[in-house]
Amino acid sequence: MNEDLDLLRRAIEEPVSQMLLAEVVSPTHSNELARQIRAWLEPLRPMAEFGFNANRDNASILWEQCREAVAHWNEDNPGLLLVRDDSPAHVRIAHGASDKPTSIGFWRTMNQLREKWDSLPAQTLFLVTHEQYFFLTTESDHFKRWIPLKLHLPGPQEAEPRRLTAPASYASNESFTASLLLDDLEDQEAARQNRDAYQERLRHALQRGESAQTLARRYYLPLMAATIALQKWEEAANYNTKIGQIALSESQQLRWLRLRSHLEEAQGNIAEAVATAEERLKLAEELDTESVKEQRQNFEPSRNTVSALYALYSLHNQQRNFDEAERWLLHGLKIAPKEIIFLGNYALFLKNVRRDYEKAEVFFQRAVEADSEQARSLNQYALFLTDIRQNHDRAEALYKRAIRAAPEDIDTLGNYANFLTGRRQDHDKAEEFYQRALEVDPKDVATLNNYAVFLCLRRHNFEQAGIYFRRAVELTPDNPQHVINYAALCLSQGQKDEGKATLERAAAMPNLSDVQQVGISFHRYIHFPEEVPSPLKELKRVLKSGKRAKGWTFDLNIERAQQDKHPSMRLLKALTSVIAEEKDSKILDTFREWRIA
Repeated sequence: MNEDLDLLRRAIEEPVSQMLLAEVVSPTHSNELARQIRAWLEPLRPMAEFGFNANRDNASILWEQCREAVAHWNEDNPGLLLVRDDSPAHVRIAHGASDKPTSIGFWRTMNQLREKWDSLPAQTLFLVTHEQYFFLTTESDHFKRWIPLKLHLPGPQEAEPRRLTAPASYASNESFTASLLLDDLEDQEAARQNRDAYQERLRHALQRGESAQTLARRYYLPLMAATIALQKWEEAANYNTKIGQIALSESQQLRWLRLRSHLEEAQGNIAEAVATAEERLKLAEELDTESVKEQRQNFEPSRNTVSALYALYSLHNQQRNFDEAERWLLHGLKIAPKEIIFLGNYALFLKNVRRDYEKAEVFFQRAVEADSEQARSLNQYALFLTDIRQNHDRAEALYKRAIRAAPEDIDTLGNYANFLTGRRQDHDKAEEFYQRALEVDPKDVATLNNYAVFLCLRRHNFEQAGIYFRRAVELTPDNPQHVINYAALCLSQGQKDEGKATLERAAAMPNLSDVQQVGISFHRYIHFPEEVPSPLKELKRVLKSGKRAKGWTFDLNIERAQQDKHPSMRLLKALTSVIAEEKDSKILDTFREWRIA
């Protein structure tokens, strides 16, 4: 058990009238601690619990409510009054020329009420988040000094879930959920707010002369996470250097190693990222072993261990070191045979890398059995049944179960929309689910792109499709697929200058897949057949290497080529069957243009 948490338990087991203050990670963490504390005390002592929102509530009213709740408690054996911070982060109001936190007034009033709080016939425990602790420190300094015991409680190892995507090297459209502590690295707006807020707090902390360990825990680690999310690599590296010079607790060391590995990966230092992830795994497993010995319980790996194993699998998988990637997945399954993240990703690995569909289905089924209400397990199994087994009735049943389990899971909504239009030809219902997905997240680029394709092919609403394609490109300018799709739309509508410029932009990207290279080459030949150097010669070279674009649709572009009087329409149609339908390329040898290209 963490030392401060152990100290808190011993403090509240003493039935004395005193005030305690514990700094927690979030309102969710605060609620979890409250449940734990109730379990410790029941039925030994009475307990009353109140939540407060410092941005909205009146501190005087809160004190009156607490006073009434404990008024009849026995002063010789006082109960515990738990005052829990439920304040949302980053709530601000306009105030003159700048923004002021709305919680300042709350804490100034708490400062004035310090003697009243201290006089209550109760042991009063305040659970306060990092953000409100800052205002308590700066606006209620006298109140803070009246509290004899102040603790910092690290967050739980399980945090808010974040979607983890399977590596783009083989499955860019598939993902699996892992409930891992990842600092919300995807959320740019939250990261920006965190960075600004913590930089301001750091300035005050340096002025107060806080210890190096406090600086690392409260400021450098959150700032490193925020700057990584914002891709401010030099800033992140600077905080990484500062943290590396400070002695950290084990939990802080784990957090730092996770962030450091992420930074190294983002900077392209894959070997270093792997070494850091291995160091993190070793420490996490050591702590797991100590926890088992201390609590005498059956072994169950912590979230830190699960997260470190997943990171090692992911790093090797991205580098196409598939044997190593599989080794780490199997290690995870050995120590946690019912862990969704290992079951689900091993099923995807077997499907996409090993092409072992029999074994893959076994692991999809095991993932669903491990948690029958886990939307991502149901969603991925439905994809497998659609794409591999062609069992559309079973697939649709799973999609419906997944949507019932998680009505706002955007991947499930988007995949079901694709299924409805592509397999069921139910375009009206498909459009309903595309729109539902965009209501959940208007910036989800996969949905934007897929809905734009739908609007082109099914609705022929090219103007609206262009809006969604452009939005996807703006959100992910380095994603070749979205750029190619927008180029194809422009070209199909006769916008040759913009289409050509966009296509060349995609061609210059360093991360093109084989499929995307085929798509670019074919679009060049469809729309610019007589250019020099010959686009047909380039396309022939690409196809000779075995590359194809199975499942791609070129109908609109072929129609435009016909309107533009393309010199070889029969060859275009034959190329489409080879490229998109994987027909035998020998059929191309009957065309003189192809033979001499």
